[in-house]
Amino acid sequence: MIFNKFVRVICAFTLWAFSSLSLATVVQMQTVYGEIDVNLFDETTPATVTNFLSYVEDGSYDNSLVHRSIGNFITQGGGYYLDIPVDDEAEFTATSIPRKDSVNNEPTYSNVRGTIAMAKLSSNPNSATSEWFINLADNSCNLDRQNSGFTVFGQITEESLAVLDAIAALPTYNASLINPALTNTPLDNYSGTLTRENFVFIQAMAVVDPSINSADILTPVLNTLLTGGDSSACDTDNSDGGGGSFSVNGLLFMMVLLVGLGRRKRS
Repeated sequence: MIFNKFVRVICAFTLWAFSSLSLATVVQMQTVYGEIDVNLFDETTPATVTNFLSYVEDGSYDNSLVHRSIGNFITQGGGYYLDIPVDDEAEFTATSIPRKDSVNNEPTYSNVRGTIAMAKLSSNPNSATSEWFINLADNSCNLDRQNSGFTVFGQITEESLAVLDAIAALPTYNASLINPALTNTPLDNYSGTLTRENFVFIQAMAVVDPSINSADILTPVLNTLLTGGDSSACDTDNSDGGGGSFSVNGLLFMMVLLVGLGRRKRS
């Protein structure tokens, strides 16, 4: 009887500890291709989530461009608006979303498929502002280590992957005459003459579930490459689009983090 009760307590604690890793506000990105629901890791990447939500809540991301997409790598937005020409003869221009203060890097999780992370300046780990990207593939061997690691602060739902893949499947074009940042811009039904309908927009972005425990079924993959984890797979070939998996060292690191979270909750 005592043993059975002990087992139930251990199981309950394990389930609680795993769910505490995945507490998340849910934000929805609305596009013409469908909706992308993003679970944010409020408790484990708090500075980054607070920064991202500040842009969501003041409407900065509404009607912004998906300005960059690279097949089997990333799709990126949060940086630019497309300005409407004043007449039929005028050319489009793209202006930057007003940038707020940069946020400190929080490279807790791995850049595996379906995760959302912050873009930043080269050789400046703490330079993220408004731009975000979603990983189309397992980019852990590259992005978990580059520039002190890119901060993964959320994960899109399984149902949203189809929408992400539809956008990623669009052909891309060099639109750097509009703005130097638009070198791999996805365009729909482009036939040589640009119209507003060719571009991909985040039409609106809003919090649809403010509860931080709304994503308790998620099991985000930890970034172990910055903490001396097993990188042998990265020394061979990790260029396919498969999902991430834990190494033995990564699992041990995760258990240490779980225990620490449990102690912090009880204190």
